[in-house]
Amino acid sequence: MRLPATAGFNIDNELIIINAFNANEPEQSLHGKDVNIIASGPSIQQLPLAELLDTPTIFVNGSISLIGQHQFTDIAGYVISDARFINHQPEILQQYYTGQPLYATLAVFEAMATTHPDIMQTYHHAMRVLYSG
Repeated sequence: MRLPATAGFNIDNELIIINAFNANEPEQSLHGKDVNIIASGPSIQQLPLAELLDTPTIFVNGSISLIGQHQFTDIAGYVISDARFINHQPEILQQYYTGQPLYATLAVFEAMATTHPDIMQTYHHAMRVLYSG
């Protein structure tokens, strides 16, 4: 069975299309680079963030708020792993998401279509749907 290449969301009577993640797209590849993945949680305070600022970094859920305090120069992506994050901490997305590559499941995008339709309308070109396989 083949997974869909796109997902559509009706926002304000406009069809917003989000492409599925495709590792064969050059802009979706990290070209073999090392990458830091920073998730949320109390242990984040122990990370030597100053040493990581120039390394490609993927943020998960609330960790994207670190860009408000540190000058990361190579944001490789942002992953929202759970739709509950959208509903429980909508202000983080509103304040810190500015079009970085965003990877999430259909459930996350469905929650975003309700809580942050403006973000989806503005940045849908930078978003990719992740299907569980």
